[in-house]
Amino acid sequence: MKSYAIILGGGSGRRMEADRNKVFLPLRGIPAIVRAIAPFSALCAGAVVVAEGADDLSVRLSLIRAVRTLLGLPESAVDVFVMEEEGR
Repeated sequence: MKSYAIILGGGSGRRMEADRNKVFLPLRGIPAIVRAIAPFSALCAGAVVVAEGADDLSVRLSLIRAVRTLLGLPESAVDVFVMEEEGR
């Protein structure tokens, strides 16, 4: 049976006064996205990432690269969607 991970990438990091998307901020030295994905590494045939700021090409490519590397997936098995802010 194929399994897919849906990864909610959080927000832009503005409230934390961060200079990057929250998923790239370290938690005990490891980026949050790595901690979120690692438990699924042996289980997934594909992944869907939803993240604020994913309309920025550099953010989108970084998310795809991180997910592909951690899960060992081909590029075609990873989709990234933009999380819309409330009220938009």
